[in-house]
Amino acid sequence: MNALQLNLPLNEKSQSIFSKIPIGQFQVLATSNNSLATDYSYSLENNDLLRINGTSGEIFIRNDYKPLEKSMRYTLTAFPKDGNENLKIPHMTLEIAPLSEQEYCNNLENICFWSSVRYIILEDEATESTQEFRPRKIGTLNPRAAKYLCPYMELKYHLLNGSDLFTLQDNVLLTRQALDYESLNSTMETNLTVVVNCAIQLEANANKEFRRNLNIQIIDRNDNGPELQNRKIYYFQLTDPHFKANETIGEKIIFTDKDSIAANAYQTYRIINDTNGLVQPLCNAYETDHTGRRRSIISCQIIFARNGILSQPNYCFILEANDDTIKTNISKTVS
Repeated sequence: MNALQLNLPLNEKSQSIFSKIPIGQFQVLATSNNSLATDYSYSLENNDLLRINGTSGEIFIRNDYKPLEKSMRYTLTAFPKDGNENLKIPHMTLEIAPLSEQEYCNNLENICFWSSVRYIILEDEATESTQEFRPRKIGTLNPRAAKYLCPYMELKYHLLNGSDLFTLQDNVLLTRQALDYESLNSTMETNLTVVVNCAIQLEANANKEFRRNLNIQIIDRNDNGPELQNRKIYYFQLTDPHFKANETIGEKIIFTDKDSIAANAYQTYRIINDTNGLVQPLCNAYETDHTGRRRSIISCQIIFARNGILSQPNYCFILEANDDTIKTNISKTVS
């Protein structure tokens, strides 16, 4: 989750509870195995309501809090320890809307579900498919406050769809199987939706049910290398040994990649064995989903790097496509 909206009573009762028990927790997970990342510390902008544990990311109400008169939004930030510039700086927004305890417990739907929430997770790594699958936590369905402020209500959740991919453990949504971004069709990638039913058992044996559509966005990770689409050896014939800079040579060379363009930010395309410095690649990437599965297409045109005369009857060089950020990647070359 990277954005939350929470309705919360702000009074002596809630302060006495949530000054000791966190109303939530902001955590950064390692992309390699989705376990808790230990190389971050947590910070919250200065305010009169909340405080954060810089080590655990747990969020509490301050002992000296000042009540809110209107909804307020707070930004939580995770900073890399030791100033590691190679790590990203994640952010999350938390919006709190004040209301009375009676209003809170009377609004049954907001006891079942967050007022507003976005669930975002990375796809599983390709190497993880050979290991024993472990369910991954996507997020909770409702605020922790409901358990303590309205304890007389019993909640039961049930998945109405998506049970092949997801499962519920009390109020926690988990993955049931490894999620592969590339195996999903292009309409599902950012629109995975599960429908959850929440049944509330009230004091007088009365029941109330609510349903909510929850959108889950799966983010593509860079776990596939470029693949050469056609042959590995190309023969280009010149009708004139004289050439000029930026003139094209032969047909375009096509590579494909199952990952999105955004995930392929670290791919490189270079010329090897060009002893006379004659050529250079001009590569452009775009995405296509005409097969129902989104993928990247990289079109490389070889051009002359300078003006000159080709004096050799045969001149051989190699175009290499590579992505060093992928553990199992093998460079793809064209001669």
